[in-house]
Amino acid sequence: MVEEEAWVRPLSPGEVVHEIGQAKHQHQLCCYRLGLCSAEALMEDQITSALSALFRTCPHLRLCIVERGGELWFRNMAQESVDFSISSNTNAAEEIERQVTTSFVSSKGPVWRAVWLPFVEYVEDTEAEAEKNTSLPVEKTDKKTRANSKNSECQEKVAVDGVSRHWLPEVAEQFSHTSTLLLTFHHSITDGFTSLKTCEQLISLLNVTACAGKVPNCSQQIGEFSDGAETIRLVQERNAFLEKQPKLREMIERDIARISQFRSIFTDTFPISPEEQRNRTSSIVRRLSKDQTQKLMKFFREENIRFNSGFIALVNLTLVEMLKKKGVKQRLFEICSFNAINMRRYWNGDSSRALGCHFGPISLVMDTASSSVHQFLEYAHDVQTNMLDYIAQHRALDECLFLDVKRGTNHSNMDEFFASPPLHPQFWYSLTNMGEVSSLLQGLGDKVQLGWISRHNSFHRYNSTFVFAVHTYRKRLYFTMDFNARLLSKNVAEDVIATLTNLMFDIVRQMS
Repeated sequence: MVEEEAWVRPLSPGEVVHEIGQAKHQHQLCCYRLGLCSAEALMEDQITSALSALFRTCPHLRLCIVERGGELWFRNMAQESVDFSISSNTNAAEEIERQVTTSFVSSKGPVWRAVWLPFVEYVEDTEAEAEKNTSLPVEKTDKKTRANSKNSECQEKVAVDGVSRHWLPEVAEQFSHTSTLLLTFHHSITDGFTSLKTCEQLISLLNVTACAGKVPNCSQQIGEFSDGAETIRLVQERNAFLEKQPKLREMIERDIARISQFRSIFTDTFPISPEEQRNRTSSIVRRLSKDQTQKLMKFFREENIRFNSGFIALVNLTLVEMLKKKGVKQRLFEICSFNAINMRRYWNGDSSRALGCHFGPISLVMDTASSSVHQFLEYAHDVQTNMLDYIAQHRALDECLFLDVKRGTNHSNMDEFFASPPLHPQFWYSLTNMGEVSSLLQGLGDKVQLGWISRHNSFHRYNSTFVFAVHTYRKRLYFTMDFNARLLSKNVAEDVIATLTNLMFDIVRQMS
């Protein structure tokens, strides 16, 4: 490769922050858990062949990060390199936690890796929990399956003969061999959109390599690694507009500055003991049955509430109910959440092939009355009105603009922030909602199909207590709660999930 062609571009300010976070503080990494269902047991060489082809067909996976002239640059790797390992760990939750807290050597590359767990699979515990706590009909699991359950957070078992039917009942019977593959990414090269496209490409390639003697065609790339020029242009245009509107600019800047001063009272109310504190991010995953998902979506649709707004409302009320139960007596709670949105929505033209990290922030503050749980529809509509107004007003551009102004070109302040993150975070929680993902990820094939996908992120040095990663796949709602084990105990995190799940179905049942 010609020397100059190897250099791609300098990292953006946000990408530099991701590199600082993962390189020095072992956080801001993304892990995708893929439940593989295959007609025949997958072999190691089939997986490594598919991963090699993935490297060659995904330009963002061929990058490393190197210092050049005092700046960090993306550079194409000189030769193919795939970081692949096989783990004998039968606890996927433990392995995910290890993956999202293990830094990449960015200057060497690659800045992604794959770990295969041949003997781990999920049992469908969510349906069993929902059946116990709600009146909704759920898909049953047999007694043998339940007897093999290990715990309510992440129920797993070893497939003794490598054959099981616990991923998805709707996956055809011939796909009876199951295993788990973890894909972990540096956040600078990917976001939810890019990661799902990458997972779809991998399933497609596995279907080729699982066929004896077939070699994948690597001539076609899944997209182009984008510099986000459209976002940069839009931020610059927004800045030029606000320069001519000083009163509006001052109002927006003052509002964003005010939000930066918010502090969650949740960690004060539920303090973690020093013995429980861990410099880690841990995960709790829930997946609803198709029937439960359909009922929930139908309820929101009939009430003209978008799912994203409804979910924010449910989480906010969950936290308020837990605070009230703990004895906190306040009439009103100001709940500040970080909401990641896909900035491609604002771009001109087709952005479907734009790979990379292109999400923007919307900080949403909701005045939440202690009695709001009894006026759920009114409260959810208020959330929706505020969120849609922010999106229409390009609030994410404003936050990007003033964040870059505040951050400047010197990132030593971010290094210091990650080194000593606040004990009282600004954000009560963060949310990344990919919605219904079938346009990006179908997970189908003649030899291999995807039976499970959950998303996990590490953020334990960040200004938030937990992160919800939400999406719908094959008509089932998945939601992961990654919680900051530096600030929140496992027991409290489990209470959040249990309260949220119960509230979710109590409201649907009462309103239907």
